[in-house]
Amino acid sequence: MHGEPFADVLRAEGFVPIGQFDYRLSLSVWWHPAADRRLQVIVLRVGRSALIRGDKSYYLVSVTPDGETWARDIGLLHDWLESHFPEVRISLSHFRDVPPELAKAEVARRMAADAPTQPLPSVEQVAALQRQLESTRDGIRSSEALLSLSDVDSDLLTGYMRSQARAGKAQVEQLKPRVDRERERLGVLQHLQREYQRKGSAAVYTFGIGSNAQCAPDPTRFRDALRAVVHELTDLHRYQVRQKLEGGRLNVRIAEATEPAMTWVEQWLGGALTPNQLNRLGPEFNALRQLADGHVMVTPDEPITVDGGHVRHSEKHVAARFVSDVLARTDKRETGAHDGAAVLTPETIPADAFPLTLGQRVDDAGRSIGPVAFPLAQMVHIYISGSTGSGKSYLARVLLEEAAKHERLNVLVLDPRNQSVGLLVPEDRPKVLERYAEFGMNLRQARGLS
Repeated sequence: MHGEPFADVLRAEGFVPIGQFDYRLSLSVWWHPAADRRLQVIVLRVGRSALIRGDKSYYLVSVTPDGETWARDIGLLHDWLESHFPEVRISLSHFRDVPPELAKAEVARRMAADAPTQPLPSVEQVAALQRQLESTRDGIRSSEALLSLSDVDSDLLTGYMRSQARAGKAQVEQLKPRVDRERERLGVLQHLQREYQRKGSAAVYTFGIGSNAQCAPDPTRFRDALRAVVHELTDLHRYQVRQKLEGGRLNVRIAEATEPAMTWVEQWLGGALTPNQLNRLGPEFNALRQLADGHVMVTPDEPITVDGGHVRHSEKHVAARFVSDVLARTDKRETGAHDGAAVLTPETIPADAFPLTLGQRVDDAGRSIGPVAFPLAQMVHIYISGSTGSGKSYLARVLLEEAAKHERLNVLVLDPRNQSVGLLVPEDRPKVLERYAEFGMNLRQARGLS
């Protein structure tokens, strides 16, 4: 493909080849590095024609210009992306490990946002100020020692020495508060860095927008199709992303992906590489490592405190908010006509949806208002989460028990901890059987599942 007429058109338009695929299909990937483009196109040969489609990627930055960490507007951001783009790709990678370099960079970003006109202190700068202060004090002590040896109060040398001592003392009065202030700021910087290593986690949130696919039978029409793809993506970038997203009401700050390798890693390698994985790469990957660090948001999972308990940065559960919003969007429920609550009953679910009875529905006052059912066939995946002892395994066994009632269902249980083996035999534990009556059950209902 790289030597064919379509490739010549791509190069003439400013694209460079970054990938090739030649198994059963002839597919190539091209990148436009110009600052006003930064997009990639995929070209698929179909006979003598070519299909072309463009893609532009972005990532979220953890600190906005106002110093606020992005976290609470995840749902609003997803709403905006869904309503403004015909196709959008979103990914999130979450890491528990925060290396010292990453924690230091995050704290530096935050302190720079809090005080943009003040340079960040360093150990070397504070040490240099301390040396300057001690040198000035030594000069004062030397001048005072010489004055103590003189018994003349008004000669020229004595006046000069006294003038030097006064100037030195004035300089000390200026330097000491500055040294104390910079030492304090350095202490806060180092403390926050340790806090972020201990309480923080890292995440990479990226999203990409795609163009419509174009088909071209010859190089001339291919050039027109390529320009249409580029025009579509640059217009989306200018009028949708920049003006409406960054300049809108959402509390987010985004940046363009400037390196296609990072985009492909985040798309095809199960998310972004962890900071520790990047640290193990050789020196030839230094440029990639620096780019990857720029994509990472470091946020506290617990409040970051200073001065004996003052909360400097509140916790921001980015990963939890992301998962919660995604699950809320995939939770397809029927709503009742009166109270708006989910109504999933055995009567409202068709038999071919394999309803599983899970217990009783309750109203706001806690009163039982009827059985609740679960449409198993309408669920592609089921995810059960909860803290230890909250009933995850018990709920899973109830689901299995109910599923076994449907003769058309085959159930396979992978149970390395033997938590479901009790389903094979009837319940015979007296402490369990004596509680059957509390749930409106009789002892004949104790049975095993074949």
